[in-house]
This record gives sequence, C-alpha cells and structure tokens, in this order.
Amino acid sequence: MVFKILSLAGCVLIILAVIFFVSPTRAADKTAPEVYVVERGDTLWGLAERFAPTNTDLRQYVFRLRKLNELHKSVLIQPGQRLYLPTR
Repeated sequence: MVFKILSLAGCVLIILAVIFFVSPTRAADKTAPEVYVVERGDTLWGLAERFAPTNTDLRQYVFRLRKLNELHKSVLIQPGQRLYLPTR
C-alpha cells in the first residue's frame, strides 16, 4: 500500500516537473525577438549602441539587425517602422 502511494506521488512529481520545464510560454520568451518602433533620429548604429549586449561588436549587431529585418545597405529606417532586435 505504501509503495503504491509513493509510486503515485513520484509520478505526479515527474509530471509537474515536465510541465514546469517544458512550458510553452517559457520557450516562447527565449526565442521571440523584441520589437522596437523606430523614432525620429534613430539609426541602426544608434540602436546597436543602445541595445547590443556589453562587449558586443557593434558591426556584428548591425549586420544581425539588417539580416533579421531584411534591410539592404541602402535602405534607411523610418519613424514608426517596427524592427526586430537581435537576441543572443
């Protein structure tokens, strides 16, 4: 009888652990890029200086910013435009 109760409790704990560690909201938070709305005077280099993690090569951050948002070198960003910011 005690063995059945312990087995059931163990199964419940395993199920709760799986639900906690494989939660869809936690997975989405890690992969979803942050969205930034461009303001007047913003530049890609300025955004890189503001949002790039410490000790990040700003050239790489700008490259990733362009690639993520499908921006060609000749394209200027416009106020109101929504940009995805690179995540680690």
